[in-house]
Amino acid sequence: YRIKFLINNAAFGYKGDFLGSSAESIADLVTVNATAYTLITHTVLPQMREMNCGAVISVSSLNIATPIPKSAVYTATKFYDWALSLAVAFENAKYNIVFQALLPGTTITPFHIKQGSQPRWLTMTADEVAKRSLNRLYKKIYLPNRVDRVAFEVFTRLPWFVRMKLVTYIMKARLNV
Repeated sequence: YRIKFLINNAAFGYKGDFLGSSAESIADLVTVNATAYTLITHTVLPQMREMNCGAVISVSSLNIATPIPKSAVYTATKFYDWALSLAVAFENAKYNIVFQALLPGTTITPFHIKQGSQPRWLTMTADEVAKRSLNRLYKKIYLPNRVDRVAFEVFTRLPWFVRMKLVTYIMKARLNV
């Protein structure tokens, strides 16, 4: 089989204090959210280079704008996915392979419900995120929700401490966490 299109989307997360998590649960999260992205991309990329074409979408997260208290490991793995996508894209620029680091905000999936939270507002469905991503595949970094794009720009200009306080408030209001 020749793979021309890869979407790295496997991920899970949990809410809670970093030290409240077991070493095993942290290792599992890093394995799925970061190691799997890395190894799958590493496996598929030689075929794409040989064909001199392909596309790789790596689903990261809007959360890369700031570390998220009570979600530290998840946020770290999503930052890793983002950085890996951009670095590998640069390394493979001459091979006509399109790379996109997709940064969705809160998406309506079982992800939040399994963590005991309910997205309340400013959400998108997975279908909306996918459709917008594919329509903007040429963008190396893409945030599908307009409101999230504005929030990202604002957040990345704030001092870290202010970001942390603000994101804690938003997580409580938006996700009841």
